Amino acid sequence: MTPIKILLFSLLFLILFCGCALIAPEMAHQDKVDTTDYVDEIFINEVSGDNSSEDDWVEFYNSTSDSVDLGGLYLSDDADDLYKWQITAGIGMTSYSHVVITCDGSGEGNNASFKLAAGVDGVYLTSSGGSTIIDSLTTVPTTGEGSYGRLTDGASSWSYFASPTKGEDN
Repeated sequence: MTPIKILLFSLLFLILFCGCALIAPEMAHQDKVDTTDYVDEIFINEVSGDNSSEDDWVEFYNSTSDSVDLGGLYLSDDADDLYKWQITAGIGMTSYSHVVITCDGSGEGNNASFKLAAGVDGVYLTSSGGSTIIDSLTTVPTTGEGSYGRLTDGASSWSYFASPTKGEDN
């Protein structure tokens, strides 16, 4: 092989492999949505705490036309500890959908590592870096067998629901 062919082959090798290394990271994140871009579009939508017939729960609503992965975000009931429980990777939301996280204290899978104490705890959804509160409810009202939620999905007004709409449109 002549020195020119070796040089061309080496150059082609560098372009292919180094070029892929430079392009691949962008391609890997092409379909991933950074949830901090959706601070005003992912909502804590409905909450049930101190419910005697089932575990406490928090419902989220995705008001965008994009699918969003909540994995890596933090959920907490304590404003002084926003890193209390990290949402499991792969918990996604399709456009205009709801996801329910059970707050049973186990911390496994779709279950937060804490329970809600109505009238005492708040609910805080925080970015994966922990520096941006995406949404919050500062006090979970006593709900009994009902829930407390937005009058309609993503609305600014809240109300008590005698019949919870867990995982469904409010």
